[in-house]
Amino acid sequence: MRYTGTPYKEQVNICMLGGFSVEISGRVIVSTDAGGQVWNLMEYLVCNRYKALTQEQLIEILWNDETEDPAGALKNLVYRLRKSFLDAGVPFAKQLVLSSGGVYRWNNDIPCVVDVEEYEKACIAAQRETDLALRMQYARKAVDLYTGDFLPGAYHRSWVTPINSYYHTLYFKQVYALLAEYESAENWNELLTVATRAAEIDRFEEEAHRCILLALCRLGRQSQAASHYNKISDLFYRELSSDLSPKLREMFQEIAKSDRNGYADLMLLKEDLREEKAQGAYYCEYEVFKSMYQARVRSAVREGTSLMLGLMGITSATDQRLDNTTRTYAMHVLQRAVKESLRIGDIYSRCTATQYIILLPQVNFENGEKILTRITKRFKRIYHSKKVKLICSLQPMDRLGNN
Repeated sequence: MRYTGTPYKEQVNICMLGGFSVEISGRVIVSTDAGGQVWNLMEYLVCNRYKALTQEQLIEILWNDETEDPAGALKNLVYRLRKSFLDAGVPFAKQLVLSSGGVYRWNNDIPCVVDVEEYEKACIAAQRETDLALRMQYARKAVDLYTGDFLPGAYHRSWVTPINSYYHTLYFKQVYALLAEYESAENWNELLTVATRAAEIDRFEEEAHRCILLALCRLGRQSQAASHYNKISDLFYRELSSDLSPKLREMFQEIAKSDRNGYADLMLLKEDLREEKAQGAYYCEYEVFKSMYQARVRSAVREGTSLMLGLMGITSATDQRLDNTTRTYAMHVLQRAVKESLRIGDIYSRCTATQYIILLPQVNFENGEKILTRITKRFKRIYHSKKVKLICSLQPMDRLGNN
């Protein structure tokens, strides 16, 4: 294998976290939407740039015996990779990949910065550091460097999956360390920043959501905390058909209590209570719905007005169970139909993975049926699949003593 020994002045910057991109001296050679075997080859060479790779190893990674002339196909692929850089005006394009005697490797004489290498160095430094302040500094650097999962556009490739999992695990190890330290130090702003980013990386990471709720509560932003709780509650119902953990539900109870220990200015409280955009019916988490129902029942009894409860749900139109994709889309359409068919003073909530419960104040049974019919018609205008059918029911409020 031949090295040129040429002093290369330009640095190659390669990003693999959150997507794949290559930049040299301000010139973008390839962006995050790149695909195909040419870039698959480069990604693998860079990830193993301190190893000499035989053509047999590369052929197995790239084609897995699915091509008639694998050795020739590999040579052609290396040629195309070099040509891609040559066409982009890179003077050392032909020296990027070194080959000799059926062995290939990335040319490490060329200055190269790879984000996953810098990220892993920061993670290792954080794990080895004994000084708390320095350990947190390295951990924060690692977390900031992790702009997304490893090669998300190539997760289907067999060699990418274990590396993706490894870096993802490393990331959350640093995240947990930071969150624990920020919570202990009551550094709510930093706790919120790191937890929010972690929740963007993995939407179902409950510890990140718990820290978001805690930070928002401690910063006096209860309305935002309640909104976030409703959002993730709906997410878990919609995507996983599951409830949130008891820990998160307990956190929500803390939000509901508002945790206001001293005197507060009425104008500030009023501002905190104000809804930013009052559009359509009001959606809330089921625990909130229960409280609002109980309060509305008391008002209805006192004022002598009527109150109806409606239930709208989906079920399979056949004997087969609904798959996740069908259920998720149908529930999305049903929520839209419910929201657009109700009045601004009506309230609804997702009470199960396949049902919405609706509170209709000052409505009798006849008008309640008309509302459910309106929702059904709106649903059918949007959703045309015969796999799903709607199930509706309507009941008046119970007597106050039975609630």
